[in-house]
Amino acid sequence: YQRRVHGTLSECLFFFAMIEHPVAFWVVVHYVSRMLFFWGSNLFLLGCWKFGWFRSSRIQGEKLPDRQLVWKAVVHSVVDDVISLFVIPLSYYLMHLGPHSGWSRIRMEGEFPNLWTFVWQIAVGYLGYDFMFYWSHRMLHLRIFYARVHKQHHNFKATTGIAATYSHGFETFLNLLSWFLPIGFAGWLNGELHIAVLFAYYSFRWLETVDAHCGYNFPFSPFRWIPLFGGADAHDYHHSHNVGNFGATVIWDSLMKTNRHYKSWKLRSRM
Repeated sequence: YQRRVHGTLSECLFFFAMIEHPVAFWVVVHYVSRMLFFWGSNLFLLGCWKFGWFRSSRIQGEKLPDRQLVWKAVVHSVVDDVISLFVIPLSYYLMHLGPHSGWSRIRMEGEFPNLWTFVWQIAVGYLGYDFMFYWSHRMLHLRIFYARVHKQHHNFKATTGIAATYSHGFETFLNLLSWFLPIGFAGWLNGELHIAVLFAYYSFRWLETVDAHCGYNFPFSPFRWIPLFGGADAHDYHHSHNVGNFGATVIWDSLMKTNRHYKSWKLRSRM
């Protein structure tokens, strides 16, 4: 049978939507969002490095990540893309556990939901991700996990976008759970989760995580100006000082007071 996603946007973005097997379609949606918003964003950052764009916005000035480490992270991400050919299909079955369209109520055809549904489902998915990410990230900073697992990611003392996915396999597994389970919960709440919403969620998440690791305070970045987010500056501090700022937003760090060192540092730097 054929799977179609209707509407003008779907015709532009999902020209491949006639893929017969739903798992193959699921994998393609993942890869298109990653190519556009993870690799595309990192290509822009490469231009910033090579041509000196936005030099004044660099958080650590002329201090840049080690080139050898960056290339190591690039290879790591390419290998991740190959491994994902086998892992992403598993996420399809995880989201489809249960009768009919599964517990997350995935819908892979038919009309797009309205804009409000896009907004609130992505918000629920992201806030759920932030909760899971904060506590799993904080756990990885415990002595028992840090040296064995999380230190790989913290080899980057000065951040860059490609560092976002440079992590140990166990950390990647935790991140995948926090990536998929909350957006699946949003589908369960709504009674359905359209594949287009999932694509938008993927795209937002890739942009957010690359921005957090980019090493630049870009004047046009919404993550810098919207108070909910810490922005690239906050996460760069986490890498350079290896303390606090565990969340993707400021919510849990503020509640648990794990951003107090960062706030003190910001006050001192303004004096």
